[in-house]
Amino acid sequence: SKYAQLQQKIQAKDLAPYDNGNPRSDDFFKRFEVSMAETERLRQRCRRAASQSVSRNQEEKVSMESASRSIDDAKAVAFCARSATVGPTLEEHFQRVVSDPPATL
Repeated sequence: SKYAQLQQKIQAKDLAPYDNGNPRSDDFFKRFEVSMAETERLRQRCRRAASQSVSRNQEEKVSMESASRSIDDAKAVAFCARSATVGPTLEEHFQRVVSDPPATL
């Protein structure tokens, strides 16, 4: 019957190796090799340029003084805020600040 023939044809096609297109990959691998060689050439070029850069060998200096000053200022503000919320009189507050001043004042 025709139905049985179609079933056999479908099964044979499912098991058959792929036969469409170009099974040879030589062109692809040649292009891939050229592309990889170009990538490596550019990487080496960038690496040479970076190693010869004047700014590469200069050491960066960082000052932590500003950060330390900011921390001391924040502590002074916190000290004043704490004493303001506890509720001493203004005179008591100034007495405390004068007797134990924060580092930045």
